[in-house]
Amino acid sequence: MMKPIEALLRPVSRAWEIGLGLVMALIGISFATLLIWLGYLVAREYGAHEVLIELDIVAIMTTVFIIAVLFLCIGRRLLFDKWQNTVLLAISPLFLRVCGIVFALFAIWSFADFVSTAFNGIWLGMCLPGIFFILSLPVALASFMLARSRARQAVCQDNKSQSVRGSD
Repeated sequence: MMKPIEALLRPVSRAWEIGLGLVMALIGISFATLLIWLGYLVAREYGAHEVLIELDIVAIMTTVFIIAVLFLCIGRRLLFDKWQNTVLLAISPLFLRVCGIVFALFAIWSFADFVSTAFNGIWLGMCLPGIFFILSLPVALASFMLARSRARQAVCQDNKSQSVRGSD
């Protein structure tokens, strides 16, 4: 029987990485499109000079921008496995697993909210929890896959450094 940590370090198939990378990239593109659309609506409604006065609008647009960048970075990392100079390689596998757990808990919470609003008959209220569930589940899976990939790379680098030291 495998230890729990060894089970998490099993190799992930490239098809899963590409599939989740495409999902993450599409979600990032959709958030970037949403940001552009929100920018157009806000500029049309308030004018260009009044936008910075409304802190709520600035906070929402900044949040959407950060989410879009994060999704696009994770999607790019999953799609282009051979990319060496990426910031995501410096992220600890433990941190990625913690982020995966947080997003998985958020997915569970949003699914429970989705089901509770469905039972209460609030059909319009089901949209937001459903969207959160659909978006947070791939992020959780991608975080776990990146953690597994990063841990594998760290083990390979340790083995290479030990073999170099052993030959000296």
